[in-house]
Amino acid sequence: MTPKEAIEKIKAAIGLSETPETKLATAKLLDGTEISYDELIVGSMIYDAEGAPLADGEYVMEDNTKLVVAAGAIAEIVAPESEVEVTVEAEAEVEAAITPDSPVEDAVSLINSLEERVIALEGIVAELVGAVQANMSETEAKLSEIASAPSAVSVTMGAQPAAEKTRFERISQALDAMAKSK
Repeated sequence: MTPKEAIEKIKAAIGLSETPETKLATAKLLDGTEISYDELIVGSMIYDAEGAPLADGEYVMEDNTKLVVAAGAIAEIVAPESEVEVTVEAEAEVEAAITPDSPVEDAVSLINSLEERVIALEGIVAELVGAVQANMSETEAKLSEIASAPSAVSVTMGAQPAAEKTRFERISQALDAMAKSK
C-alpha cells in the first residue's frame, strides 16, 4: 500500500474522505412509500423519500422483506418465506458440487493440516519454555550461592618488607629524601 492510499484509507475511516458520496439505493414499501439506504444490511441508515431518517418501527418492502428500524438504522431484516426455501436449495446445490477433488476440499484439508502443525508447535514451545525456566532457576540458585560465599582472597594493606618495594616506591622515597634535605 502506498502512503497516499494509506492516507485515503484513514480519511475514509474517520469520515474525511474526498471521494464523492455514494448513491443511495431505493426501494418501495408495500404501502408505496419510497425509501433509500446505503446497503440493505443491519446497521445501515435508512431514509424516507425526503431524506429524513425513517421512524422507528416495522416496515414491509414490496418483496415482502420485513425491516425493523431503530434510531434511523436497520436493526433487523426478516427475509420472506420463499427466499428461505431458495437459500436452503442453493446450499444443497453447493454441497452437491463439492467433490473430494474440489479446491474447497483441498483448502479444508490444508486448514486441518495447519491446525495440527500449530498444535504440535504449541507443545514444542511449551516444552522449551519449561526447559528455559528450569535453566534460569538453576542459574539463579548458583548465582545466589556465589554471591553469599565469602571472598577467597583477602586483601590487606600493610608495611611491605623493604626488599619487596617496587621501583616506583624506591624512587618516591629517594625524591622525598632529597626534598627534605634542601
